[in-house]
Amino acid sequence: MFWPTEEESVWATEHIIPHATIAANKLFEKYGPKFDKTDLDQSVFDGWSMTDKVKNHFNELGLSFRRFSLFVGAAGAKSAVPHVDAHTIGAPMVARLNIPLRGIEGAKLSWWDSSVDDPRMLERHFEQWDATQGKMRKAFSYLADPHADWGPASFVVNNPGPCWNHVELAHKLELDFTTETRINITAEIQDQIAWEELVTRLRNCNYI
Repeated sequence: MFWPTEEESVWATEHIIPHATIAANKLFEKYGPKFDKTDLDQSVFDGWSMTDKVKNHFNELGLSFRRFSLFVGAAGAKSAVPHVDAHTIGAPMVARLNIPLRGIEGAKLSWWDSSVDDPRMLERHFEQWDATQGKMRKAFSYLADPHADWGPASFVVNNPGPCWNHVELAHKLELDFTTETRINITAEIQDQIAWEELVTRLRNCNYI
């Protein structure tokens, strides 16, 4: 249900993609071609019919909606190491709802059965582009030791489309074979619940 319709894609191209382009330029200028997150003013999503769909979905699942965020990634960006998303400083995020707009074909998303308690996973203190303030700001997440061996992933999805992403697990998005900038809208949960509880609610609502 979260594949954007043609009308929703056109709206996003006109109203969201320009913000994504600015964020990509800022991030790539600082870090080079890679994949990272930026915060947008939530008013950017006003008037997009997908906004109501997402918030209704959250209500149906009994989830509190936190915000939309935007991830951008350079086409062909070389593989990064696994990471874990953060909900706040010092606390991992359990899950986020992904709605990619571009850069799906050729992407690969992998997960490992490991999280922040794994000694190979380190704290990451960095800066990310904050469009709400028009400047870089301090940010936090978890990033794997670049010298650690992670072996084969536990689960892999090629050409990942809309999905609930289990981001408290070590995971990695590979864009090596993409040919356009990946632009991914994500919806975050304010009051987190366990992944197992989220799966139960999705199952009870016949999503899986």
